[in-house]
Amino acid sequence: MKDAAQHPRSLNRRLGRTAALLVALATTGSLASGTAMAAPTAPGWFPPGSWNAPAPHDPMAAVAAMQPSWNLGNTLDAVPDETCGGNKDRLLVLPTQGCTPSQPLMDDLNGEIASLHDHNLVATVHYYGYYPFSANIAGGTTFDATDQKMQADTFALMHSEFVAKGIPVYLGEYGLLYRAAVESGRQVRILHVRQLHDPRGDREGVAPEVAARRRPVLVVPGLYLAEDSTLDWLEAYARAGGHLVLGPRTGYADQEARARHELTPARLTAAAGAHHEELSNVSAPLPLRTAPGSPLTLPQGATATHWVEGLTSTGATVLAAYDHPHFGRWAAATTHAHGAGRVTCVGTVPSHGFATALAGWLAPTPVSGWRDLPASVTATTGTSPDGRRVHVVHNWNWEPAEVRVPVDLTDVLAGGAVAAGTQVQLGSWDVRVFTSG
Repeated sequence: MKDAAQHPRSLNRRLGRTAALLVALATTGSLASGTAMAAPTAPGWFPPGSWNAPAPHDPMAAVAAMQPSWNLGNTLDAVPDETCGGNKDRLLVLPTQGCTPSQPLMDDLNGEIASLHDHNLVATVHYYGYYPFSANIAGGTTFDATDQKMQADTFALMHSEFVAKGIPVYLGEYGLLYRAAVESGRQVRILHVRQLHDPRGDREGVAPEVAARRRPVLVVPGLYLAEDSTLDWLEAYARAGGHLVLGPRTGYADQEARARHELTPARLTAAAGAHHEELSNVSAPLPLRTAPGSPLTLPQGATATHWVEGLTSTGATVLAAYDHPHFGRWAAATTHAHGAGRVTCVGTVPSHGFATALAGWLAPTPVSGWRDLPASVTATTGTSPDGRRVHVVHNWNWEPAEVRVPVDLTDVLAGGAVAAGTQVQLGSWDVRVFTSG
């Protein structure tokens, strides 16, 4: 099969720890997962015989002499017997500061890795995209030429800094997790998993019942490393009435990053009515087809990209399947009622069309109700402590704009009522604040 880079059972060993970011939505958007960039074979880049140097006789003395900003990475590299059970063939992942993919920080990491003379070191960075687009501000409402150029330039820099020099790169967080939501008018809030449930008890979490009421859809993309209690919290969230959307690789490893022995998504297979045992990376997008009886309608050209998991239904409704002679035996997405809620599994990184279809199915009606906004205008809504809806409308442009009010509103700044259907004027770089309900 030309479009499959590896056998379906070939687990990409370079996949590392994906940060525990969740996407809580009044509706939802696209999913994303970690991605690895292969480094070419580069014999001679590290001096022969220099790989996997034995641990020093006094490892802590060696650590004390290291640069303070690199203590963690160097400790791991200098003391393999202490940190990896004596496994001198282990892969260690070192980040730039803050995982930022800027040239100065990648230069710094490149030099550090070169100085360690260890062929088993992997660089990691995160990439989210052009900030105005990722935050949906300042007119950045589409994946335009500016965002595309920034992405191309950043990936070219990753290649020249690391891959071309024989250093593998693990892209731990990639892409705008909520692009489909942004461009379809849905609302998104990104949360760290510990904001909802902290397994260590260092901070107060949110009861699953409360979370289900406040965040009716919760997307969990690539939560690779998760403690049992975190996965149990997600199950309770769905049972309490929330719609839990599990992305690829979620629940694969435990809190020590060890692959779990049970079927995945671990501790959630019964709630999901599905599991997967087969997985593969793919060198080209795989076409998808709508499953018979599926409530999800796929647009033409919807594909699975980068990574596929073969979902097997044990009671779940199949939403979409891979249109492929081998992978076609499995589902690409499933959904299953659980308690008062639902669990949906997405076994791939969806193309934009697939993600947009998911967004429309998960939340058919955008909460804000603001439609057909000019390119420079954004509308954000939320609920105030007294229960009223607050609408904040920005015009991020020098040119005035006009928008249609979706419901009866009260103008907070100017005072007075504004009837539904009224055309509201926005000056250059203007903001209007309304309430309803």
